[in-house]
Parts: sequence; C-alpha cells; structure tokens
Amino acid sequence: MDSGISSPHPAFTEPTLECGNSDAASQANAADTSSQRPSEAPPSPMVGSLAGLTARNRPETEPAREAEHGEYPLKGLSRLPPEIIGQVADKLPPQDVIAFADASQGLRDTLADDKHSATLMARARRVRTPGEARELLTNIQTDIPKPHRQATALATLIRTIDPTGLSWPLSEQESLVRSWPDSEHTALFDDVWAAIMRLPPQYQAEPLESFAPTLRHQPDGEPRSDRFDAFFHQIAPLSPELRVRPLAALARLIPYQSPAGQQATYDAVLVHVPQLAAEHRRPVLAALMALAPFLRHLPEPATKFDALLRETRQLPAPDQGPMLALLAPTLHFQSQPERAAQFVALLDATTQLPAPDQGPTLSRLAPYILDLPANDQQAALEHAMQIIDKFAPEQRVMPLEAFARHTRRMAEPTRAPASEASRM
Repeated sequence: MDSGISSPHPAFTEPTLECGNSDAASQANAADTSSQRPSEAPPSPMVGSLAGLTARNRPETEPAREAEHGEYPLKGLSRLPPEIIGQVADKLPPQDVIAFADASQGLRDTLADDKHSATLMARARRVRTPGEARELLTNIQTDIPKPHRQATALATLIRTIDPTGLSWPLSEQESLVRSWPDSEHTALFDDVWAAIMRLPPQYQAEPLESFAPTLRHQPDGEPRSDRFDAFFHQIAPLSPELRVRPLAALARLIPYQSPAGQQATYDAVLVHVPQLAAEHRRPVLAALMALAPFLRHLPEPATKFDALLRETRQLPAPDQGPMLALLAPTLHFQSQPERAAQFVALLDATTQLPAPDQGPTLSRLAPYILDLPANDQQAALEHAMQIIDKFAPEQRVMPLEAFARHTRRMAEPTRAPASEASRM
C-alpha cells in the first residue's frame, strides 16, 4: 500500500483492493455518502482507505508499472527468431529500420547488419564529392548483404549523382553534384552500371529504372547507341512484372536517340507491351503516348496508333478512359487522311467504358476534333452527338458543353441530339 495512505484496517491492502475483492456497489455507495457528508464530519476509516486509489496519484508504483508494460512489445519482438525480425525490418524504409533497431539492445544486436545497410542508404542521398560517391558505391557492394537493400541503395545513389535529375531549387549538396566534371559523372555511371550487373536479375529492376535517365549523358553517336542497346538487353530477360518500370523509363528517353534509334526503341518497347499483364501495361503505354510529337518522325504512325489503341482496350476498365485521353493528342501528328477514322475509333472506344467514365472521357476528346480536316469535322461531331444522345440526361451536360466550346470555329453550328433539343 502507498506510504502516503494510512489506514487503521491493515486487512484493506492495495493488492486486495486491486483484485476486486471489495464489493463494487459498497464502494460506490461509500463514495456517494462521502460527497454528501457535511464538511465537519470526519470520514470513515474505510472511505479513507479507498481515497486516492486512482491511476494518476500512485507515484511509487505506476511509473514502474507503465514502463514495464511499455517493454512488453519490445521484449516480445526480441524473443522472436532472428529471421522473423529480419523479415519485419525488410518491410520498412531505411529511416524506420534504424529506429526499429535502436528500440532495444536485443533488436540492436539482431539488426546490426540491417541498421548498417540503412545507414549507407541514407548516406546515398547526401554525397557531395565524386570520391565520396565512389567510396559509398564500394561500401554498398561489400557491406550490404541483402540484394534487395543493395538494389535500393544503388538506385538512391544513382538518383543523387544524376545532375539533370535533381530538384529545383537546388540545395547546396545538389549544386555541388551538378558542378562535378562530366568525366566524373561518366566514370561513376560506368561503375554503377557494373554494380547493377552484379546483382541477381530479380533485383535489377529498381536500379535500372533509376539508371535510365543517365543514358542522356552518354556521348552522341555509337557510345550512346551501344548503351541504349545494352540497357534494353538487360531489361528483356526480367520477368514481365519487373520489366514495367524500366521499360517506361526507357520509352521516355527515346527523344534522346538518333532517328534510327528512336524507331528501333519505340518498336521494341511496343512489342513488349502485350507480354505484360493487363494491369501492368499503363505506365509503358503512357510513356509511349507522351511521345506524340515524335510520331511524325517515325514510319507508319497510323500503325502505331492502332497498336496503342488496341493495347489500351486491353487495360482494366477504369484505366481505359485516361489512356484514351492521352492517345488523342497523337492525332495531330498523324497524316490527315487517317485522322477522321482514328478520332471516330476513339469515340467508339468510350462506349465500352464504365458508364460514369464515358461523359468525362468524351469531354477530354472534344478539343481534338479540330485536328481533323475541315471536311471531316461535321461528320465526326454528328457521330459524337449520336453517342451522347444515348447517355442519361445528367451525363450529357459535360460532353455537350465541351463539344460546343471547341466547335464554335467550325463552319456549321453545333447540333445537339434531337431528344436533347426537344427538351430545350
């Protein structure tokens, strides 16, 4: 019993009270009686023995007990097999691995390698000199035993030493990195590439994605072409789900190749798309569609449009609407005889979307009707109106407004669907 609480009844000890042996109703009645008793009346011994037994004013016992309860999760984790603790750490980002390891001495001992790996990964964001980057690259390869952690550390280091991949405004550290001589960047890129090659293939996707933008810094001509070919060769053996992000990163770099290289890389990436699971294709397709201005430099742009539309139609339904909107800008770079049929194909594709997506997607397609030859615009508008006329009334408003806004420059005024006009 607390030393600050006196009672002439030794039988009423704190353990007995905490175990609930006293009658709860009697305690409640005693408390009520105490609150109604005149101030000059002394409290009964029993009430005095119960007074102050709350969680907030037992300083001798509660802090120790709370600390003991706070240690329970850590003690439980420390008793787990080391491989289970390691699996938990594998799911955490580097900064959380360090905090997890420092939570107790037992975890610190078990996770010593993981903590050191996480520390190296954190350092990869803060390199300031080529020598520091090279030393860290060596440490990553020798001191990080887990391949997936090594892959993440390499990816982080690559993003740090890529001078054109830095954010704006630049920090002092980023400014220092950008000021390195080109020869230092090139040598580091070569060393990092060799480090990626040493990883097991199943762990290469993340650093390959980060490495792709560095291909822009390769010298023009044969060296750059060779590095693009080597990069693509490294992607090809990966499992389909691991190819997605490196392929998308490679597609975004097509403008940095020679015309012949652009054609070869575009076709090679597009050929890989059907090999990907439908739910994984969107990033690669989006990267290819973003290259619309380069279609004019590539042979058979209409064939490429058809392939992109076909692959878009294979995506999960919620992804198709945004991708149709991304495909529409490529109309401007197609030959004029092809544009009308391609625009109608985009309109028809919207009818296969979930009902809530049809109106917004048609609205996003509306501006591109002006990319059609003047003689084809009216027929395309009528086709769009036929589709809109089948919508529920509340779904028609957005696409009607969009087409009206973008067809004011056409020779003939916008015609609303017959059923809609009859309501106006």
